[in-house]
Amino acid sequence: MSKGSEEKFEAFETRIGQVLIDEIDRAIQTAKKVGKGLQLEVNGVVLRVKGDSDIDLLLRDLSRAWHGLIEGPVGPYPKAELSDEEIAHDNVIFLEQLQLQEEAAARFERKLAEKKAALETKLATLPKIELSDPEGWQSWVDGNQDELGMGQMIVAFTERWARLMQGEIAQGKQLDEIVYDTAEEAAPEGLDAAPFGFGLANLGEYWVHGRELKEWREATYGKPRTNN
Repeated sequence: MSKGSEEKFEAFETRIGQVLIDEIDRAIQTAKKVGKGLQLEVNGVVLRVKGDSDIDLLLRDLSRAWHGLIEGPVGPYPKAELSDEEIAHDNVIFLEQLQLQEEAAARFERKLAEKKAALETKLATLPKIELSDPEGWQSWVDGNQDELGMGQMIVAFTERWARLMQGEIAQGKQLDEIVYDTAEEAAPEGLDAAPFGFGLANLGEYWVHGRELKEWREATYGKPRTNN
């Protein structure tokens, strides 16, 4: 049992948006000033400090607690040095966690590859994007050729999305039934707000079903603001 573990510790309120190490140091300085032990919660782990707590040791054991190597509360006086047994114990758990993370990452990559392959197979059976304003579309495409590739990514997503919607519409589906599902299908790595928003706006202008899509957008999100 660590020194001071049976004492009562008063709650210490941390400030939102502050640097963690600064808040812990502030708690230690406050504990020194008031002459009492203080207790705060840091990312789900209870931390106890006194005026003479060692912040480096507190941070070490906070990290261990966050990674599930030890249970809280942490402090106010962590051991200066870990024993060989504790180090070995931490290493075993860390390696087990690393293996689980690697297995989860591998499962995610397999699932992503399957989704991409299914998307490419489906797109191969669908016609090209049908445009009401080819020149306007091409102007938008040409204006989205940036070094980082973000513009190209949005254009590619938008084209995939339009083709998927065309395929569903050809099967008799209504536009309002398919907008979200096809958007998610067109973005196997995950649908972000920016591609969806830009795609929605530009398909509304240049796609053959753009007027209907624009009406759906206005009914769902309201009319976009314009600069007077």
